[in-house]
This record gives sequence, structure tokens and C-alpha cells, in this order.
Amino acid sequence: MLLNKIDLLPHERFDSERCTDFARQVNPDIRVFQVSAETGEGLPDWYTWQRGKLHRKPAGPPLAVAGGTR
Repeated sequence: MLLNKIDLLPHERFDSERCTDFARQVNPDIRVFQVSAETGEGLPDWYTWQRGKLHRKPAGPPLAVAGGTR
């Protein structure tokens, strides 16, 4: 889960911990990245995670799509 605009948290009534807790009720294994495009905070960790996903082989058979497989 990408939670953006964390630089605004001191100025808004938003409970990021509560948000994360709700997300974990749906997916206990969810990875949460709190980032700020304004300050760059959290972006290096998110970029590293993305690069790791790009270099992994997909698990399982290809996805079925209309007109064939992907």
C-alpha cells in the first residue's frame, strides 16, 4: 500500500496507523510504504521494493486474457 502525502500529516486529521490497521485486516501481509513526493521521504524504500518486483520471475501460469494468454 502506498500512502502518499505524509508531509501533510501534521496538518490534517488523518490517522495513518488506523489506516494501516484497516488495510492489515484485509491483507495481513500487506507492505505499507509511507511516502512524500514533496520531500522524497520513503521513496527510496519504495523504489527498492519496485526494483525487486521487476526482477522476480512471475509465479504460476500466465494470466488468461481475451484472445489468448499474456
